[in-house]
Amino acid sequence: MAELVDVLAYYECACGFAFVDQYPRNATPELQAACPACETPGVNE
Repeated sequence: MAELVDVLAYYECACGFAFVDQYPRNATPELQAACPACETPGVNE
């Protein structure tokens, strides 16, 4: 049985704030962390 491993992902928000956060490997972009600056969901572009 494989372990669930959190990975670090780099997010760049439309507001210009970039941050690093963890999310499960099987997470979709819709489930990414929200931007800590403006609370908009992060999107990797």
